[in-house]
Amino acid sequence: MTLNRCKMLTPDQYEALLEKSMGLLVVGYLSDDLISSRQMQILADFAQSAARRVTCAILNPAYGAYFEKNLKLDGSPTFLLFFSGVEQRRFLGSADFEDLRELASGPAGDVAL
Repeated sequence: MTLNRCKMLTPDQYEALLEKSMGLLVVGYLSDDLISSRQMQILADFAQSAARRVTCAILNPAYGAYFEKNLKLDGSPTFLLFFSGVEQRRFLGSADFEDLRELASGPAGDVAL
């Protein structure tokens, strides 16, 4: 399933994406509740605007227990930034567009959006 430019990832798809990722990757861990529906739209809007610089994806909430254990996630929403497959930073809690832009900016790639 894809929401605009954000693909919904299973654990296998997530691992494969990390292995081949050579640039910036923003991944959202979102539950299925109404707040997350808004968060999914914000991530999709960010993905649309940053398409040439950042890959965006959403962790499938059906595999929440797997992702929580393996990524040491404490809750939803959580946004993770990876550079070349290595986690650089996290943003915990509800994010707006500017929060995601700031997450994807800095030492990991200095994305100018």
